[in-house]
Formats: sequence, structure tokens, C-alpha cells
Amino acid sequence: MATIRDIAQAAGVSPSTVTKALSGAAGVSDAKRALISRLARELGYRPNRAASSLARTHLRIGVLIPSEWPVYHEPIRRGILYALERLRDYLIESSVRYYRTDTPSPGRPELEALLGQNPDGILFCPGGLTDYRPLLTLAHDRGIPLGVVGDRTPDAPGLFTLEADAARCARTAAGFLSLCMPQGAHAAMLAGTLAIASHGEKAAAFRNAFPGRQIAVVESHDRDEEAYAAVKSLLQSKNRPSGLYIASSVAEGALEAVREHGDGLCVVATDVSAPTRAGLLDGTVGAIVDQTPFTQGMRAVYYLERWLSERQAPPKEILLTPRLYLAGNLPDSDEEVI
Repeated sequence: MATIRDIAQAAGVSPSTVTKALSGAAGVSDAKRALISRLARELGYRPNRAASSLARTHLRIGVLIPSEWPVYHEPIRRGILYALERLRDYLIESSVRYYRTDTPSPGRPELEALLGQNPDGILFCPGGLTDYRPLLTLAHDRGIPLGVVGDRTPDAPGLFTLEADAARCARTAAGFLSLCMPQGAHAAMLAGTLAIASHGEKAAAFRNAFPGRQIAVVESHDRDEEAYAAVKSLLQSKNRPSGLYIASSVAEGALEAVREHGDGLCVVATDVSAPTRAGLLDGTVGAIVDQTPFTQGMRAVYYLERWLSERQAPPKEILLTPRLYLAGNLPDSDEEVI
């Protein structure tokens, strides 16, 4: 079925011009309107009733996302762009900016550039240990609705926060490990950085899932070399664990150590990525707890769009349930987990 963009490409005009022509809005010449109407019939275009019913002007959504941590933030970015692409028929435009987290004021120049474009709403993905409250307050004071995606800054202003349910991720991992570890055996968890709220919540929930047992929790700071050294040390220690929860999305270094020193170890990894997919298929990993970052990005767009177009308020805190993947139900692509 043809879309607004198909007609726009065939007519050599913008999608907004096609929308105006088909809706009878002003600002389109009679000749161009006739051309667009003819192409719509020839291409078999059927109007999107929901989009047509909006009858509104353009909306612009700004997106601010870290340039680091591609393992986690890249699928969030893809989910955001996936949703924005499907909202083009709704006259929604977007502007995406990337920021580094190792600068004196991470994200501030990029946010100011977005604000200079007068967006109707902004989606922000926090990265690292920066206190982003001053940054988020900058948008809030301008009256710009803002959704925070992927993690959160406690007590920061904004329309909503959306992230994976960290405690449920840890309980899911612990439940799987309990099934494959010997009774009474102890487990270990490899966190990213425990000072990040979600990782601290994972550690607490993981320990609580094994009352009375020795649970080691070590950090990798989302660096493969640290992860390799930490896991190798665990597996060569006197109190070698029987199960390991790799709670960081950065898993390549940890899995390398498991392959070298983890005979008989039951492993649960985090998020579907090239290293975790390979580990699941070759048996190094028993299961993957996927935090659905692609879905996080996609859902964040839809929550913000509903507020901008219909004033349908989202929950202040949105926690997405993780998915557990085994080798038999591993998806081939992000789009399969929508």
C-alpha cells in the first residue's frame, strides 16, 4: 500500500505538501493538487484515518542521545527513529543530536541547539554518572515536555521516564540460574557501574533472590577489559560461583573469560547483541534477559506524541518488563520484539 512518502517521491514534493493537497488545506497550487491526487489514485493510496483526523500543524520532536555505549543506546536510537519514521504521515518532524559524556557540560550545547529549533517535545537519553537535573531543568523551564529514556536522573523534572524494570531483570536472571545451578550453590553478578541507579537496583534484587547464600557482585564500568579481568578473577577464586549474571550490556570481555575459564558455569547475559547472540548459540550463555532497548525508544516516541497531539498524559514512571530469550526463541532482528 502506498504511503504519503511514496506519493511525495513520485510528485517531487515534500510529504507535508502531499498531506496539504489531499486534505484540502491551503498553500498548494491547483496544478500540484491535481497531480498529487492523480498519483494517489494510481498508486492505490488509502488515507490513514487516524492521521487525517489529527488535522494539526507540524510537530517537531528533538532527540538527544549519547555517542558512547553503542551496545545499549544504539538500539534505543533505532527504536526512536523507527517510531518517528512511522509518524511522518502525522506531520511529525524530528531532529537528532548526539553528545559526549566526557565534556564539562555533557549535552548542554546540543540541548541548547535543539531548543533553538523550537521543538514541541524532547526525548533525552542520559549516559554515565552525570547529574542531569540542571540540563533537564533547562528544557522544563522553557515549557518543553521532556521524556527521559533508558535510565533516569532521580528527582529531575520531565513529562516521564521510561526504562527497563531493573529489579525484574535481576529476578528473572536469578530465577533462571536457580534452575540450572546445583541446589544451595552461590552465584555472582557482573554489574556495569553500581552508582548508576538501575545497576544498584539490579544488585539489590539479585542478592534478595538468594537469601542466605554468598552472592558476589563486581563492577566492570561497562569496559570489556575490566569485565574480562573481573570474571576471570571470580572463576579462579576459592569461592568460584556456579552461576553468573552479566548485568551489563557490554558483554564481550566477560564472555571471553567465561569461554576460557568457565567450564560448567551457568550464565545469563543482558540484551541481544552480537556477543550475547553468539554466546547463546554456542552454549556459552544459557539465557538472555533482554531489556528491550529498541522497544524503549519506540514506546518513548509514542508516549510523547500522544501527549503532544491529544494531551494524553503518560505515567510519570514507565518500567518495561524484560524478555527472556533462549536459543529456541532468539529473534532475528529488533523489529521482531516490538
